[in-house]
Parts: sequence; structure tokens; C-alpha cells
Amino acid sequence: MFGGFEQAKDEKARKRWFASAGTSLIVYAVVGAGLVFLASQTVAKAKEEPPLEVTFAPTAAAPEPVKTEAPPPPPPPKNTPRAKRPGKPAPTTVAKIPDARPEESEPTGAIDTGQPEEYGDGEDGAGEVAPPPPPPPPPPPPPPPLPPPPPIDEAEEVVAPAPLPGNTLPAYPDAARKAGRQGDVILKVHISATGEVTEVELIRGEEPFASVAIAAVRTWRYRPATVDGRPSPFTRRVQIPFRIRR
Repeated sequence: MFGGFEQAKDEKARKRWFASAGTSLIVYAVVGAGLVFLASQTVAKAKEEPPLEVTFAPTAAAPEPVKTEAPPPPPPPKNTPRAKRPGKPAPTTVAKIPDARPEESEPTGAIDTGQPEEYGDGEDGAGEVAPPPPPPPPPPPPPPPLPPPPPIDEAEEVVAPAPLPGNTLPAYPDAARKAGRQGDVILKVHISATGEVTEVELIRGEEPFASVAIAAVRTWRYRPATVDGRPSPFTRRVQIPFRIRR
């Protein structure tokens, strides 16, 4: 019983082997035929392609240098007439200058008064000539400069100038009053020995206060300063405040 089973099994294995072997042969045959076909096509294409002809272009020859013709020589200069040499200058004759000194004559008795001689103006019969105008008088000499004021000794008694009660204060500018502006002006006032203001200098201050203060101080008068009882010029500082009263 077991022997028949094994025999049937061997027969199936044989059939399978033959079937696989046949299939492999068929595959190998198809692959080999394809390779042969491809090889034949490649050889045929290689035979059909014509050979390539390679031609080498000749190298271009170097251009010949351009020959430049030299410019023709300039024509010879024309014969120019030679300049004639200047002849010798003709000798010049110098006229003899007569002696300008008048002949000496004997004095006729004229008296030398020391005055310059008077000559006529060329008119017949005119014996008198108007005398020349006198020279203008020299300008008067300039006045001598005023001597500088003597230096003030500390031991001397000095009384400063005092403003007179009639001096008017400067008016407050309307524009500054409306704008609510206030300020101070400091001036340097030069006062003469007679009490008059000769010069006003601004030390500090802004407009419009400065111009108003200077104009007012120029009209002021002072009781003159004195040094040992003598009137003397003086310089002092004046401060004028501008304030709005509320």
C-alpha cells in the first residue's frame, strides 16, 4: 500500500521537473533570439552609416601690413626779395646857436628897488600892468586840544552829580504794555562840568525799552559834580526799570 503511494508521488515530481525544464528552455530560446535580433540590427545600422569626412580649414594668413606712403616733401620756398639794407643816414647839419647872452651895456641910471620887473601885456600904449594878487593868508592854526581832566585823588572830596527835579522819565512803550512785557535798561551817562549830558551808551537792555530810555536821558540835566569844590565832568551808570503796575 505504501509502495504505490510513493510511486505516484515520484511521477508527479517528474512531470513538474519536465514542465519547469521545458518552460526554462522556451524562455532561454526567446531571450537568445531577441539578443541575436538586436545584434543584427546594430550591425546593420553600423554598416548603413556613411563615414564622416573631416576637412581642416586652412589657417588664415596674417594680414599684410598696410604700406603708408610718405607725404611728398614741401615745395621749395619761393625766392623772396631780399630786404634792402638801409643806407647811411644823410649827415645832418646843426645850426649854430647864437649866444643868448645880451651884450653888456652901460647902466642907464635905473635904481634897483628890489621889486620884480613888470612887463607889458603886448598892447600898444599900455604902460601900466596890474600887480599880481597877494597870496592867500595861511589857515589859522587848529585850536589846542583840551587838557584831560585831572585824575581824582582818593583824598580829594568828590561830590557826585545829582539829577535835577525837572527831568522827565521815559514813557512806557504801548506795544510792550499791551503784550505785558517788562524789562530793565542800564545806561552809561557822560555828564559835562556844566551838568549837561554829552553822551549816552547802552550797557544792557532790549528794544523797545532801550531806545526810549536813551532818548529820555539825553534831555536830562544834572547839578555838576565837584572835586574839591570845582565843577568837573563825571560818568555814572543809570538803571531805568520798566514795570507794569497792576
